[in-house]
Amino acid sequence: MPAAEPPRRDRSDRARRCALTAVDVREPQRDTEQPMSSEPRPADLMALIRNALSASRLFSRASAEWIERLAKGSSLRQYRRGDAVSTCIGTADHVLLAVSGLLEISLVAANGRRFVMGIAGPGEVIGLVRLFAETPVKYGYVARENASVVHMPCSELHTLFDSEPMRWRDVCEFAIDRKAQLIGTVLDQVVIGGADHRIAATLRRLSKLFGVQRQAGTLLKLRLSQDDLADMLCVSRQTVNKELHRLETAGVIGCAYNTITILQPDVLSKIADQSV
Repeated sequence: MPAAEPPRRDRSDRARRCALTAVDVREPQRDTEQPMSSEPRPADLMALIRNALSASRLFSRASAEWIERLAKGSSLRQYRRGDAVSTCIGTADHVLLAVSGLLEISLVAANGRRFVMGIAGPGEVIGLVRLFAETPVKYGYVARENASVVHMPCSELHTLFDSEPMRWRDVCEFAIDRKAQLIGTVLDQVVIGGADHRIAATLRRLSKLFGVQRQAGTLLKLRLSQDDLADMLCVSRQTVNKELHRLETAGVIGCAYNTITILQPDVLSKIADQSV
């Protein structure tokens, strides 16, 4: 029996969806005006793209030839802190691979309230839904610090995955894993327990992703303001301030300007789990 054709989407309305997405996410105009360089890529730039693709978990089973073909069709773009990172360049959809820096995954509600769904670091592939989605994606990506990002055209990915249909299995496994992570994040940040539990669970998760071990404890290696935490947890800044002060007074965390150090991870985990 011939193998079933991998899922495809109709890309005839690509321009309309790209325009809608830009409106939904409210991306700054400066991002859409940044053209990708049409100059020939230096050998070292190609090597950087190739190495980034090879190190990604999504492409870990891909052959060197497969990686080379994808690298030639991809581009590397630089973003400053605060820049919107678009998955639409012109009328073309792209999947993103963070090479350096941190990307915030967030959406802005109709009332102007921002909700931070997660933060992606180096090596993470994001925007994979672009390979399948029929409707505009309402969340977007913002550079939380200076970042380098590989843009992979969906058309090129479709061609490569179709040339080796079993690779679609890697895509599905990766997408399901990311969906499970997202559900866990939303449960921790918004749904389960009171503000004390949700802040503790969020700090624990961020420490696993971005923690750097120091003599005093685990330093979260990302700028994290009280406003950022409030946007993650859908609570007021005053609530965040109160709960962080409570944790700091108890010696569980240490707070400095836009930085947090986890001093007692076991105690933090106990608080995170007590309302589950």
